[in-house]
Amino acid sequence: MRFVVQHKKASYINFLIIMYSIGAYFFIFSFTLYKYLSKELFPKDILLSLKGNPEEFLEPKSLLSIMESLHIELFLLLILYITLFSIFIRTIFSETFKINTLFFGAVLILFYVLSIFGTKYLSDYFSNIYFISLIGFSVYSFAVNTINIYCFLMGKVK
Repeated sequence: MRFVVQHKKASYINFLIIMYSIGAYFFIFSFTLYKYLSKELFPKDILLSLKGNPEEFLEPKSLLSIMESLHIELFLLLILYITLFSIFIRTIFSETFKINTLFFGAVLILFYVLSIFGTKYLSDYFSNIYFISLIGFSVYSFAVNTINIYCFLMGKVK
């Protein structure tokens, strides 16, 4: 990705960045929609999914099931995070802003992962953190992707 951004005068670069950005928007939207449809987006749904409900005969998720889904989701989120920032670090923003933005994204991913285990084993309060971190990362990724497109198309890339 660094080669692509460094050689911005090549004719195919705009096309590659636009196609990647459209794919990133689609992934962000579809991942959030997947969480909604699988009933793992809102705090009440997360509690039902992770802890179950004996009155409704809903089984809680096993640790193996949690680890399997977390493994896949974490891989996908980190790939999105890394590829978005491979372009973002080439923008004309200050280094402090880039580092703070990078750190904020990493904290959102960390809270997302830890809140799953916090909800399952500690307190129901962590389901709110799960919701906030997941929606926060979706909005955050959407904003960074939009900034990347704007900076690249306006020639504000180092």
